[in-house]
Amino acid sequence: MNHSIIFFDGVCNLCNSFINFIIDTDKKRIYRYSSLQSLEGQKLVKSIGQTPYNYKSLILVQNNIMYQKSTAVLKIFRELSFPWNLGYYFKIIPAFIRDYVYSIIASNRYNLFGKRNTCRVPNDEEKQLFL
Repeated sequence: MNHSIIFFDGVCNLCNSFINFIIDTDKKRIYRYSSLQSLEGQKLVKSIGQTPYNYKSLILVQNNIMYQKSTAVLKIFRELSFPWNLGYYFKIIPAFIRDYVYSIIASNRYNLFGKRNTCRVPNDEEKQLFL
């Protein structure tokens, strides 16, 4: 099985909460995860032509195609089970509007949701899901 990879800001509380939510709802285990701050994450992000130190967007790599911002989030929701997969239908909102809202939240996420001093450490059960 070819797994999709989600790259996320490992010190962002909002991002970690979203990753925890996905881990809990991804019953098919199609996603793998990597913190953008990890050496492996930086190496992989660089290999797809992105700046490894840009923590302003969640990145999804699915079928060798990279998605960012709101489109990445919607693609993730699309693969989750009901009712979460209904979130994909927010795609009817034009991308420039979705990404504008995404960028506002991303720019203020530490002030709104806080920041960790260190990246998330997966437990024994989750280790296989992280790169």
